Amino acid sequence: MRMTSRRLKQLLAELGPDVTPADAEPTSADMEELARIMSHRVVAADLLPESTRRRRWWPIEVVAVAAVAVLVVVLTVVPGLGHETSARAVTPAALEFSGSPSTRAEVLKMLDRLAVDTSGQSEPERRASYSGWYVQIGHDAEGNATSTAISPQEVTFEWHADGSADVVTRAGTPYWADASTGTVPASAAPAAGTLLSESVYKKGEFELPDMAPPGTTEDALLQTLIANGMPAQPTSMDIMVAIESLKTIWTLTAAQDRILLRLLLTRSDVAVRGTGHDRNGRPAVAITAAPHRGFKVSLLISAETGRILGVETARTTLLDGIPPGAVISYTSWKDTK
Repeated sequence: MRMTSRRLKQLLAELGPDVTPADAEPTSADMEELARIMSHRVVAADLLPESTRRRRWWPIEVVAVAAVAVLVVVLTVVPGLGHETSARAVTPAALEFSGSPSTRAEVLKMLDRLAVDTSGQSEPERRASYSGWYVQIGHDAEGNATSTAISPQEVTFEWHADGSADVVTRAGTPYWADASTGTVPASAAPAAGTLLSESVYKKGEFELPDMAPPGTTEDALLQTLIANGMPAQPTSMDIMVAIESLKTIWTLTAAQDRILLRLLLTRSDVAVRGTGHDRNGRPAVAITAAPHRGFKVSLLISAETGRILGVETARTTLLDGIPPGAVISYTSWKDTK
């Protein structure tokens, strides 16, 4: 079934009137969010027994590979799973960053220093390999929040200029959001390695607004982002969202990553959080876009190669029991040269 504007609005409206007005026109971020839901969350939720689900997910109706979770929060409510915990621990703690570099100019100097390594792929490739997770909020019989089961999903995506594509999604190793060490039961999250979905699209079945390879200049890359849904006059958060979406479709070159990062680092609404580690333990520098509509997006840069490592999305306001500062999604890429 092809996705229409009417069907999109219907699906988004099912999230609740507090999230998306029924008469609102779908935005590019809505499209990306819907793609994220369908590509990453549908199958995992359907693996849970029917008796443990308060709400079923929609069937997959579009070819969806974007991993963006920015403008619409989607929560899988799983009664009775996990163990009681405080409201502050229903999502993983935000990554911590501090120290140098602390300014955009310092990060730009770091990128210049790392740019001397010209090894690695010379052209963007129509494939992507990444992992991501999204919050699953549990409640006990009294309606109190319980510890959240984080269920990472490993996606391998390859497509071709003729519109054919292969998408495989497997479960990563699940863990409790509050850092508990107890085993996550199968009723809360699928076991690591579980095949969640496998789709093969024949010639002409996979379509993007822009099938051409991303360009190698700032202007060309901006046009690619705009062609794939980014507003023509974007905020820095819009750009980060668009970069995340693009990198779930293309494996970019190191030079293209640097161009995109320079584009962000020249904007006044981007702040540097400092140095720390990503969720895979890799040294990283975090930059954050100015919050928008209750969300804050941070982009993680390898301190060793200058490549884009991941994107972390957090709440800045209270929403449906999710406190400000709570991390609601995380996407990670391999650090390739």
